[in-house]
Amino acid sequence: MLTLGIPGDTVTAILLGGFMIHGIQPGPLFFAENRDIVNVVFIAFFVAIFLVLFFQLFAMRFFTRVLMVPKEYLFPVILVLCFIGAFATNTSSFDIGVMLFFGVIGYILLRSRFPIAPLILGFILGPLLETYLRRA
Repeated sequence: MLTLGIPGDTVTAILLGGFMIHGIQPGPLFFAENRDIVNVVFIAFFVAIFLVLFFQLFAMRFFTRVLMVPKEYLFPVILVLCFIGAFATNTSSFDIGVMLFFGVIGYILLRSRFPIAPLILGFILGPLLETYLRRA
């Protein structure tokens, strides 16, 4: 993804979108023009590897206890945290409505077994497609 600018899966498409939002263009010249960013990406990758190792070795027994919490208690807590997060971004109740609307759409897509990966790829690559269509 960094060398060619083509995402291979959903996660790299999101990473590509994050780079493009910040004005960074991955591609053949990425390593030559943005050495500092490449170094930061690799350092962050290695730090993430060690953090995951730490959490898996020492905190896994606590994570498995979450599976023992009954769904009747867990789902309302998650829902309340979603409402708080949606409201906290702009302190607007409109954001809660948007969250509920897209939550219902997501539930409908989940029940109809619609794959999520094409939606994310379309969301990330859509603006690029529009730009290059206008240039063509």
